[in-house]
Amino acid sequence: MDSPSGVLAVVPHLLGFHPRRSLVVLGVAPPRARVKLGFRYDLPDPPDTAVTREIAGHATAILARQRIAAAILIGYGPGHLVTPVADALRGAAGSARISLREVLRVEDGRYWSYLCHDPACCPAEGVPYDPVAHPAAAALVMAGLAAYPDRESLARTLAPAKGAAAESMARATERARARVAAL
Repeated sequence: MDSPSGVLAVVPHLLGFHPRRSLVVLGVAPPRARVKLGFRYDLPDPPDTAVTREIAGHATAILARQRIAAAILIGYGPGHLVTPVADALRGAAGSARISLREVLRVEDGRYWSYLCHDPACCPAEGVPYDPVAHPAAAALVMAGLAAYPDRESLARTLAPAKGAAAESMARATERARARVAAL
């Protein structure tokens, strides 16, 4: 993950879905800033100062507890939702002595860096990117790490069976219990 585009290509595969209206925290460590930990939060909508502080405190506590001294923050959504949480986490990370390698906002196929102020590499209109076309995404797909289109799609894969499938599973479970009891 040598660039923001590379990081953004990997995140959906780490989470299992393409995040929306989320804040993703990646804890990175040597060598070469490898991802050691990744987690996400729903962005408060509408913005809420108390929830924002809670997210910032929780995220820095997790990183500190895992002894991770560097992180990448990625906010997915409009600026009015991402910026308050990103700003709070930047402040909390500084107080916790956690170095932020990058802080990004992603929306509509573009990203913006909160840390870069050079218009040559970080234009005001954002940098276009395609998380699906990036070589890192292709490598992860080949390795079998799927990225569902959204969180709800991933949740459906974990939902309990219903109807005939649930009944069949219940009968098979009862047969297995009877065999175990007989042994």
